[in-house]
Amino acid sequence: PAYWVCLRGESVVMREDGTLPFVEDGAAFLSRLERSVFPCGALDGLPCYAVDLGEAAPDGTEGESASSWFQGLPEAGAPTFLPLRQILALTGGGHVWQAVGTARHLIEWRRTSRFCGVCGTPLEMNPDENVFACRDCGYQAWPRISPAVIVAVRDGDRLLLGHNASFPDGLYAPFAGFVEPGESLEEACCREVREESGVEITDLRYFASQHWPFPGSLMIAFTAVYRSGDARADGLELTDVRWCTREDPPPAVPRKGGMGRALYDWFFTGGAMADG
Repeated sequence: PAYWVCLRGESVVMREDGTLPFVEDGAAFLSRLERSVFPCGALDGLPCYAVDLGEAAPDGTEGESASSWFQGLPEAGAPTFLPLRQILALTGGGHVWQAVGTARHLIEWRRTSRFCGVCGTPLEMNPDENVFACRDCGYQAWPRISPAVIVAVRDGDRLLLGHNASFPDGLYAPFAGFVEPGESLEEACCREVREESGVEITDLRYFASQHWPFPGSLMIAFTAVYRSGDARADGLELTDVRWCTREDPPPAVPRKGGMGRALYDWFFTGGAMADG
């Protein structure tokens, strides 16, 4: 008996009540899958397993539905495919999301770790831990985690937010980007804000961190105080930046569950006032 994270690209099979499918008869489900399966922790004290259904799996719009994978199995409920970001908003970043995110991260790592980067030999999975090993040269490929920073820049009762070119119309969020080789987290924060908005910051403070499986990041959130510079979009990643206040909020903000929304909520529920 176990919970199952069944992925197909950027979608996951979920039950109608927002929980993962629970299968009593794991052996029957395994024989039906005919795919590689690997553990991804525990949920509610029970094992949780992940499987990549592949691009040829049913998507709920053509051919079979997600429920067809679980027909005849007890406790599976009426599952359907949901996008990863919708699951994040639905679960609020709790234990279900942690299981889903872990599975998404590991499946993407396994998908992109098929050959040795040193000699080109096919990699083999170590049965005792999450690592691929090359039988010829001994190279080991561990799951890759890419650190990224996200920064909320405040100036008194104002919060500086940016509109990324890839965002839906009206959506504004704190500044974010990957840490580059040779950088500290603090240096990455200052560089990202400077490059995207032309603003210099000071008084960086750690806020929180979050696993971000798109496809395999660790998002580290900070707050900062405006020091100098005229806020303007870089015209490349960002098409607009604006100072927002509680009286003049942006038209749209990130979905709940992510660090962008957490920083936004921190400011607009009095965080900037609370810490001076």
